Amino acid sequence: MVDFAGQKASEYLYYGICVFSGIVAWFIGWVQKDFSIAVKVWAGGLAVAIVMCVPDWSIYNKKPVTWLKEVGSTETVEPTVSSHKKKEKKEKKEKKEKKETKEKKQEKKEKPE
Repeated sequence: MVDFAGQKASEYLYYGICVFSGIVAWFIGWVQKDFSIAVKVWAGGLAVAIVMCVPDWSIYNKKPVTWLKEVGSTETVEPTVSSHKKKEKKEKKEKKEKKETKEKKQEKKEKPE
């Protein structure tokens, strides 16, 4: 299995090989004045890129990802509310309490004793 750093390296290598083979193919095609040679050279570069980048080579797995342990199939995991949502709920509750407190103080001021 390829790790994330390996994916990035593989992608950059693929792009590099494709661009390099395209430049070389264009130059060879221009010198030979034959477009079919350019296409064949570029296709050869593409084949090299695919062989080097698509298979799961061990050089692309130097920093393996550590995954969470498997949850048993009989266990159910309850969804949790994110801390952001908890914070929003808390802020709404505090705002409501402040408003109620303010209203009570205002009612006391308006009531003559």
